[in-house]
Amino acid sequence: MITENVPIKVIQRQMGHSSAKVTIDRYGHLLPETESAAADALEKAIFEPKILVQ
Repeated sequence: MITENVPIKVIQRQMGHSSAKVTIDRYGHLLPETESAAADALEKAIFEPKILVQ
């Protein structure tokens, strides 16, 4: 499920884990691209900020 991008909360409920943290601690290693995606998002936010017009 995690490799198919099923939301963590759904996996948590399906697996009977007490929290999403338990799910991530157990299966988070299966999503190595997550750290890369987070870094990319942070870089974009810093270097390509959206300008809010009111």
